[in-house]
Formats: sequence, structure tokens, C-alpha cells
Amino acid sequence: MIAATLPAAAAGERIQTLLAKLRADSCRRLKCQEGVYDVTRTRLLFVIRCFALVVPPLFIGQLARASDGNELSAIGAIQSGSAGAGIASPQDTTWVLLNPAGMVELGKRLDITFELLFLERGMTPAGFPLAANPLAGHQQDNSPIEIPSFGMTIPLDDSDSLGFGIFGVQGNNTKYHRPRSVPGYLGNGDRRSELQVAKMPLAYAHQFDNGWTVGGSILGIATEFRTDSLTLRLHETEGDWRRDYALGIGFQIGVCKQWQDFSFAASYTSRQSIGQYRKYSDVVKWNLDQPQKFQIGAAYRPTDKLEFVADYKWVDWYPIKQLSEKTSKNVLGWRHQSIVKVGATYKRNETWTPRAVDAPRRFSPRQFRHSRRVHFCQRADASLGRKPSRTWIHVCR
Repeated sequence: MIAATLPAAAAGERIQTLLAKLRADSCRRLKCQEGVYDVTRTRLLFVIRCFALVVPPLFIGQLARASDGNELSAIGAIQSGSAGAGIASPQDTTWVLLNPAGMVELGKRLDITFELLFLERGMTPAGFPLAANPLAGHQQDNSPIEIPSFGMTIPLDDSDSLGFGIFGVQGNNTKYHRPRSVPGYLGNGDRRSELQVAKMPLAYAHQFDNGWTVGGSILGIATEFRTDSLTLRLHETEGDWRRDYALGIGFQIGVCKQWQDFSFAASYTSRQSIGQYRKYSDVVKWNLDQPQKFQIGAAYRPTDKLEFVADYKWVDWYPIKQLSEKTSKNVLGWRHQSIVKVGATYKRNETWTPRAVDAPRRFSPRQFRHSRRVHFCQRADASLGRKPSRTWIHVCR
């Protein structure tokens, strides 16, 4: 994608044209492109990315190699350019989810993001002939998944700030043309699954006279799920593709401090308990809680234009029974996840800001019982931004 500066009206027309083109192109030509433009003081981030993220129990076979477990590794174009690194260097309101203490440095701002996720979801039924549908063949769904988000920070005074928002962190919408099983073929079911998860933090931060900032937030969670999957007994689920909702809650605390050339930050997020899907208790055996996690990082600025960031993130999946306990021979068996992110930002001038990051991810050895070949995931990201109208070029591998 070529970066260009456009007036607000022209940028809107350009985005509509881009959307039409993206829907017509194949997914292979959509490798991690991102577009962004600003509108006065309110920033609208238009993001297009291509990687796997969360998959509900029906299609759990495809994992998010470029995500943090089953969550997006980052939200919005700026944060995506660093793959969620830079906890010690807040850039926009999406950092409220990384570390609520960092929002004191943001001032008053509003960020609105809209993400289109293009992921290749594929499935080939296999197994017992009377259960697996031999007529289904290989099926694929490349339809885009939309995830909107917004966040806002409001300074209360020179040392106190309030932040809130709604951030989409997981999303999957898979619809195959043919059922994957013979019993599902009788009712044209067992072929669709949809999950959306949004986190809604209400955060407060205070900066002390010594420069240290402490922040905390209450994390509200809203989820939506539906599927027409068969149960393990090959019966149709009682939910039968009807929407079901569940709410959850948790908390987050963080600290940070900035010196002239160096910054430090750390945050802890508790396990977030989520209610049971009542309509789908025959498919989702345990609650899909969100795991506890810890992230620590530092930023170093050798010059006014160059900044290096390094983060370590630990995610504890073991207590989440839906992902760790045995429900079938293809259980994932997740335990914990360690992620190291190292990146750099070069502010060439007031107009251009390139970013790049390398983020290796490693699960515990029991990450996949059904696919022991996958024990290590790595993502390299780069983005390029321009003001006041901003186009982001995003590359990942």
C-alpha cells in the first residue's frame, strides 16, 4: 500500500474503494495491510490485518500464530505496528489495556478503531466414516471479521487521569457451506460458529511527586457466542445457532515511570471470570474465562527520534479448563505462554514514524497434544505512519 495524504472527505471515499477492492481480492494478497486517517482531534483508526486469532471449541484446530494465545496481540494500527510491545511507552488510548498507569502521559484524547480481520479458516472432515461427512471435502471461509473499538482518556488534573473504552480482543465468524459430519448433514448443521469478546476497562491513574505513576482498572467483559455444532454425543446443540451472551469481570493494576532517556512499566491482569453460556452448556463444558497475565517492559530513547522497547509477557492458561482440561483426544492442553517483544520506533520528522518489532512466542510443551509440531510461534511486524492523514503499511510473518 502506498502512503498518501488525503483530505477527510477524500480519505472516506478512498476507504470505501479500498473495502470494495479487498472483498474482491484473494486473502493471499491481503497480508497484513493497515490504513489510518485522522479527523481533527478525534482519531479514526482503520485497520486491516490478516492472521488467525480466536477460534471457539467447534473450530479450535486453527490457532492464532500471530496472536497472544487466543487474543489479539494488539489493538489499533499504532499498537499493531509494535505487536503490543512498548508497555513503557504509551502512544494512544489502546494502552489502557496494556497498563492503566500509562494513560497519565496521554492527556485528553479519543481513539476509534475499526479492524477487518482476513483469516483463512479451513477444514477437511476426517475420522470415523459414519460420523465425518465424506462429501464435504476441504472447505474454506475467507469472509472478513469486523471488530470495532474505542477508548478515551480524560485528565482530571496534572497528576490524575480517568480512562475508559470498549476494545474488541477476540473474534471469530466461521460459516462453511457443507456440514462436517453425517448427522449434521441431515439438518444442514454442524458448520457454523461465531464468537465475539470485548473488554470494557474503567481505569484511574495517579502520578506521585517522585514521578512514579500507579493505575488500576475494573475490567468488564461482554461476550457473544453461537454455533450449530454437534455435541460429543453427536446430538444437535440445544442452542441451535441462537445468540447467547455472557458477562465477566476482573481487574488490572500497573506502575510506570519515565526518566529523561529511559522508561519502565509493569502491569498485572487478574483472571477474568465469565458466566456460562446457558444455551450451549452441552458444547462449552467449562466457562471461557480470560487468563491472568503479567507484562513488564522498558523503553530507551538514545535520541529524540529513536526509541527501543523490550517487553516480556506471561499468560497463565492452566486454570482455564476449556483450554487445559481433557474433553477429547484433541484437547489443546495449554499451560502457560511466554512472549518476548523487542521493537524500535524512528520518528523521522513530524510527518513520518516507522515502527518495527520482533515477537517470539512460546507455549509450554503441552500446548498441542494433537499437533506436537507447533511449539514456537514468531511474529515480525513493521508499520509506517504519516500525519495528518495516515496510511499504515503493516507486514508480519
